[in-house]
Amino acid sequence: MSKIRCFGELELAVLEAVRERGEVSVKDVLAALGEKDRYTTVMTVMSRLAEKGELSRRRVGRLYLYRIVEKKVHSSWSLLERLKRKLFGGNSIKMIRYLLDDAADMEEKDLEELEKLIDDAKRKRHIDD
Repeated sequence: MSKIRCFGELELAVLEAVRERGEVSVKDVLAALGEKDRYTTVMTVMSRLAEKGELSRRRVGRLYLYRIVEKKVHSSWSLLERLKRKLFGGNSIKMIRYLLDDAADMEEKDLEELEKLIDDAKRKRHIDD
């Protein structure tokens, strides 16, 4: 049975920055984080994420370039699935409720899109039944 990993806030921010940008250096991630953290701290976090198998790295000259390790769905939970299981006990509705409670930045068009996503999910569920 595979071990469930729990990521800290900085680890999640680093993973998101790498995911958004593809292959990056520590300096790239530091810039993406707004340079609120120290270079050595981000470097350590990225090295540990590589040791955990979440990031891969290759040496280019004097630096390392990191990228997300794509895992097969059947062999490992996605990052979001792991977060859902760890923070919300695997309950999707609790996760969605939490996200909506903190959705002050949502505009009317966002809510309409959300309604469409719900309708699509209902239709898909009826097709699969």
